[in-house]
Order: sequence, then structure tokens, then C-alpha cells
Amino acid sequence: MCRNPLYFFKSKHGVYQFRYSLPLSMYKTHEIQREIKISLRTKQRGIAIRRHYIVLTQVNAMIRILEQFIMTDTTPSKKTLQEVLDNYKKKIIVDELRDTNNEQYFELISLKAQLKERDSIIKSKDLTINSLSAGSALPVTPLEKSITLAQAIHEYFTIQVEQQRWNENNKRQKKGYFGIFADIIGQRQDISVLDKDTITQYQRTLRQLPKNVNKFHSKPDDVLKRPAYYRDIAEHNDMPKLAARGLESHFNTVKPFLSWCVDHEYLQKDYRHVLSIGKGEIRKTKKEVLPFSQDHLLRMFTSYIYSDQLIPREKPNAFQFWVPLIGLWTGAREGEIASLLLSDIKTIDGIICFDINDESEGKSVKNEASKRKVPIAKAILDAGFESYVEQRVREKGTKTTNAPLFVLPDHRDGVARAVSKWFNENFKIKCDLKTTGNTKVVFHSFRHTLINKMRSTKMGNTPIRNSIIQEIVGHETGVVTDDTYGHDHDFSLLKEAIDSLDFGVDMSELSYERFLARRKHKKK
Repeated sequence: MCRNPLYFFKSKHGVYQFRYSLPLSMYKTHEIQREIKISLRTKQRGIAIRRHYIVLTQVNAMIRILEQFIMTDTTPSKKTLQEVLDNYKKKIIVDELRDTNNEQYFELISLKAQLKERDSIIKSKDLTINSLSAGSALPVTPLEKSITLAQAIHEYFTIQVEQQRWNENNKRQKKGYFGIFADIIGQRQDISVLDKDTITQYQRTLRQLPKNVNKFHSKPDDVLKRPAYYRDIAEHNDMPKLAARGLESHFNTVKPFLSWCVDHEYLQKDYRHVLSIGKGEIRKTKKEVLPFSQDHLLRMFTSYIYSDQLIPREKPNAFQFWVPLIGLWTGAREGEIASLLLSDIKTIDGIICFDINDESEGKSVKNEASKRKVPIAKAILDAGFESYVEQRVREKGTKTTNAPLFVLPDHRDGVARAVSKWFNENFKIKCDLKTTGNTKVVFHSFRHTLINKMRSTKMGNTPIRNSIIQEIVGHETGVVTDDTYGHDHDFSLLKEAIDSLDFGVDMSELSYERFLARRKHKKK
């Protein structure tokens, strides 16, 4: 089978093309076109390959010119840089694809290619004869494509983003996973190093690394030193290691990439079976997430956040008051709550509600069913939520802007992680929310708590219908409730279902004004 050279593609019309992706640092920083496409003006593969090598030489020269231009003019405008690129590209098209002017060059490249192919055939025959004589298996013929690991990951990552396969949170996570994968193996290693031994060494090293390794260690700026750096950490690590679920997340990111490399003929085999996690490993480390007990709810909603006094070194923020309440009464996920905008507070049929959607930059939902409008519970409104929204509107000037509902601490993994970190690593501990055995409670426990409470609550003489529960929490058909999915109930019916819930905790004294007074009290 004939292998195509790098950057060599065939259009849907059968015409061959040269396609080259500019370096990320160049097109992102200076906002120029990401990819150079040049038609090779032929449907004949042999001619196209000869022309391809001519264009490749010229494009490499063009990249060097662009880099020199950027170095001499430290702040080139987008228009100026694009003009340099366009002008040089015109030269390639007009001057460099004329076979009559470059016939000798074509012949030279063609002869070299033929010699290389003949040499490869002779070596292959020798190896085949030797293998047959020795009675051993035939050797695997190496692929001709050559690209570094970092380049392959960048190409794969770019394609996934362009095809919108990942949301913003996925992109951040996978970027981190790929970073560690490339650093352990070596970013500048040729892609061909990804054999069984290398993949095995990667998974063994990862298993020995501490959780959040880059949080506790500063990796070298020199990428060539990083493989040894990670091996040394793994060898001497005495900190808690990645749990099975964490390893699985890393491996599930890398495995599709390996298969992609095979599909694009960078590798002959993906060895993804090496990156597996045993079911026993997962069972051993996985903790079951429980709904909150009534005691848990009592501890939270009578805690320091909802009291009259600040605690030492407390840094109060409005989201700390509202997020637990919204989580309990809507069952919304932490990311859905954290990304709410002022414009997401809407009134429908006279009922104020949360509009959970993915219509703004940086917002995402789990699936289509997760896009929903949830009536705001009476307990939240009674605590002063409308006054809080009016306060935020005054701060931002207009409700129609994309201003966030809550001002959240910055976090490298996004606003949802800021909420999760505060709740699971701070508030939960201060409230002493303990469980027994191999179980735990986390922010997502609010969702379980609401669903369980709605299942056991009656509206009149009948239990709340499963389709109403699904519409409020945003579950897909058949998921969790195992019932036919029904949307578009009367909005007042959803509101009635929410306000009929009784969590066994008196929330009538909860007040945002009281929370603000705590903050003012600290300044005196």
C-alpha cells in the first residue's frame, strides 16, 4: 500500500491538495488563518506528489519569513501579517507549480523517491527471506509517516475541538491529561515510539504519580527534561496516588488518540488494551455518593453561613449563601449553577425561574434534556433572592448583559470547580458531614436528595409524576426514573411540585440581609 506524504490530501472532487497547519503560537497570537491550503492542480497522484515536495519546500521558507517578520516587528498587526502570508502564498501558486519551469527539479525528486522505494523493497525482501529461513514471524513493515508526539496530539486535539466533540470543561481536562502523557513519553519523540513497551511504561509511571502532581511539583521548562522528571517523581513518591477513576479518566483520553493515530497511518497498532483498569480496582477505590440525611441538611442550614457570626479567617462571598439553597431546591449540577447569568433569571407565566442553558460562551450542559427552566422555590425567594438579583443588576447596569449571577473565585478549571472546591473541601468539613463505610456526600448529593424527596412526596393524593421530576432535574428518557419522558408541563404544576417538598429543616429564618449584616459586622 502506498503511503501519502505529510500534508498531502485529496479533495472530494479528486484533486490533490497541500494542507499545512500554522504553528499554534503564530495563528492564535496574531489572529491569522490557521491553515494553508494550496491546490496541486492535478488528479494524478504521481504528479501531485512531485508538486507536493516543491510546495513543502516553499512553505517552510515562508514560515521562516513570517517568524523573522514577527521578530523584527514585535507587535505586527493582524492585517500586515496576513498580507505577508497572502503575498507569499500567491508566489507559491503562480511560480512554483509550473512543471515546465521545474522539470529538472521534479525529475530529481522523482528519482530519489524511486531509489528510496526500491531500497525499501530490497530490504523488505531480505528480511522476508531471512525470517522464512529462520522460521520466525515476518517483521512489521514500518510506516513512512513521521511526526512528533506533540504535533500529533495538537492535530488530534484541533480536530476534536473543530468538530465540537468536547465542551469547555472537557477541553481543559483533556489538555491536562495529554500534557502529562506527552511529558512522560517525550513531546519531541517521533510518534513511532508509541509501541507496547512505551505505552506500558507510561501507564506504570502514571500509576505511581501523586494526585495533582503539578500542584505539588514544578515541572522543568525544558520539555526534554520532563520524562526523567516524571520518572523520578514516580520512583520516590510517598504521597497518595491517583485512584482508579482518575487513572481511567487519563486512559480514556489517550486511547481514542492512539486509535486515531492508527487511522491516520502514524501507527500500525494502538496497544490501547495496555491502558485498562480492572473492575476490582474501581470497586476497591470507588465511594458511593449518598443523598444528604436530614442531619446533614440541619448542620448545613444552621451553620456559620446562615448564622449571625463570622468565623475566624472567613472570606464570605454571596455564592456561599445561595448555592447550597439552589442546589437543594433545583437539583441543578454545580456547573449549571456556577454559570448562571443575570439574564438567566426569567419570569414565565408570572413565575420567576432559572433558565439553564448553554447559549453563552463558557456555558455547557450535560445533554439536550439538561436545557430546562426550573421555577424558583418559595424558600429561596423568601430568603431575599429577588433583592440579591436587583443588587447585581445595579452593580452591572443592565439585566440583559451576560454578567454572571455570582462573582466566583478564579480557578484554572473554571467556575464550577471553584464551587466544588469550596463546598467539598471547605464547607462540608466545617459542617462535619460524615458518612460510614465506603460512602461519601458531595455537592452532587443535593441532586440525589431532591430526586428522592420528590419521589416520596404527594401532590394531593398522588405521588409526583416521574415526568415532572425529569423535567425539573433534566434527566433523559429512561434515565434514573425509568419512565416515558414528558416535557412542557404547565409551569404552575412544576412550581407546585417544588413548593410541596418538606426537607424537615426550618428555612423560614434564612435571610440574605442577615448574611450581609455578618459581613458588615466584621468591618466594625
